[in-house]
Parts: sequence; structure tokens; C-alpha cells
Amino acid sequence: MALTKVGFLGAGKMAQALTKGFIKSGVINSGSILASAPKPTSVNLNLMKEFGVRTTTENRHVVQTCDTVIVAVKPHIVTSVLEEIADVADKDTLIVSVAAGVSLAQLTARLPASSRVVRVMP
Repeated sequence: MALTKVGFLGAGKMAQALTKGFIKSGVINSGSILASAPKPTSVNLNLMKEFGVRTTTENRHVVQTCDTVIVAVKPHIVTSVLEEIADVADKDTLIVSVAAGVSLAQLTARLPASSRVVRVMP
């Protein structure tokens, strides 16, 4: 099954590298990617826009819009981001974390029991 809509919570170096790889390999086109960061003037959001990616400052919007959501924020803010999106995450959304040092147990503890959660290290 091809990925249809991919979202990034966080638009830093990890999100940028994955985005570049997805687009370059043809896995998904840039218009099907949505990235979030807290400030609309964020340098990271501007870099994502250069890839042709849609951007937002609303993490909840990313989760509500995308089939696969990649948690690409710094480890110390993962908990607050997951708590922010918990009520809009559902069984149809795949949550993928690339946050170093954050266990699967820590991730699933902050999301609904029906959530599909994967932890990866690229």
C-alpha cells in the first residue's frame, strides 16, 4: 500500500532528511507531505517549503489530515506533543517516532489504547 499523506510533527533536520529521501525516491510527492513547527516564521518550516511541502503550526491539524504521522521532535518535548494530539489520534493513523531515547512504552502511554505506534531509528 502506498503512503498517501505523510505528516511530520517537527520540521528539523530529521524531518528534512526523511522528506528529501521520500521525495527523491518517489515514495511520495511533496504535495502529500505536511510538516509542523511552533512558529510560522521558523527557519525549519521555510526549509520544508523549499521541498514543496505544505506547512502548519498546528500539530493537531497534521494528525487529523495525515495517514502516517512521524514524530520528529526533540526527545524532551515528545511527551507534550503526544498529549497535545492524543484526542485526535485514532486507530487509522500510524504514529512513527524517530525520537531518540523515547521508548515504545513511553509513546503508547500518552496515546489512546487503539493507536498504532512504531518506534524507528533511521
